[in-house]
Amino acid sequence: MDPLADKILVISAFVLLVQEKRVAGWMLIVILAREFVVSGLRTVAASEGIVIAAGISGKIKTVLQMIAVPLLLLHNWPASYVNIPLDMIMLWACVIMTVVSGCEYVLKNKEVFIKGPRITIVAINPTNVPIKIFHLLFKETAMTLLYQSLKALKYLALSLLSSIF
Repeated sequence: MDPLADKILVISAFVLLVQEKRVAGWMLIVILAREFVVSGLRTVAASEGIVIAAGISGKIKTVLQMIAVPLLLLHNWPASYVNIPLDMIMLWACVIMTVVSGCEYVLKNKEVFIKGPRITIVAINPTNVPIKIFHLLFKETAMTLLYQSLKALKYLALSLLSSIF
């Protein structure tokens, strides 16, 4: 499947599970925070021509989510027949791996956030050939992206909490 479609599917399922009180709201916030941070990191890196490949921890996180979601939606079937809370075990494993993989992405690529994106100013000469004039370095852009992501998560958390209580 497409990585973006995977994220939309998994996050939609977790939102449903929070509404059904099968998943704690804070767990969804942790999952969303990681997705916002990693997506922001990849966007900033892409502006520099850097490709951040998926790490093994991110792949493990995705597999755990793809196992946890169906188990939670099916109310732990078939593991419920042998009284094993496999749905909760997988949910906790997926949340832990979400934190681990998010930290791994940030630590491995911290120079992208520290450096920030470079914006190239291009001019067209009379022969219609682009000429690079200079690069602008905006460290603030990366920090603004992170700040806006965290701000959006704060509002999401508040709305989730208000809908629960």
